[in-house]
Amino acid sequence: MISRNTFYLHYSDKFDLLNKICDEIVFKLFLGVGKQLRRETRKLRVDTYGAASVIKMGIKTIEEDREAYRILLTSSGSDLLTQKLQQAIRRAFDLIKSDIDSISEYSLQYIISGICGIIKYHVTHEYSNLDSEAYHFAEIHFGGLIEAMGKSKRNGAIKSEQ
Repeated sequence: MISRNTFYLHYSDKFDLLNKICDEIVFKLFLGVGKQLRRETRKLRVDTYGAASVIKMGIKTIEEDREAYRILLTSSGSDLLTQKLQQAIRRAFDLIKSDIDSISEYSLQYIISGICGIIKYHVTHEYSNLDSEAYHFAEIHFGGLIEAMGKSKRNGAIKSEQ
């Protein structure tokens, strides 16, 4: 147990602590997924298998803090972690915006909500084996993005040939 004085040396209040915990686990997830995404793009694997590989890395990273995710996503006030996850996913999509410009805002929001929903489902169900479902999950949630990126790259190749 820590004293009140020690707590307030580091945090302004309990919401500040909650905010920092959420920031830390979302940042950790973003780093893990980002590293895997860079590996896949270096291999030029912008396909469903590459997306499944990124999903598996996300699952592995979430598993390291599974209990924290479970508590933060199911407690009252769980909107904070969900909002931070949505913002991080949005930032990731913003990094590839030029490659997915044919995807509507509604479709992106659907994908973002689906990702957050499956994370919550995964950490709240003891026997959910998302790792084995990663390929199907990639097909469902990222199929349109992958297709749009493929079209963008083909269009870029056609323009550069002209």
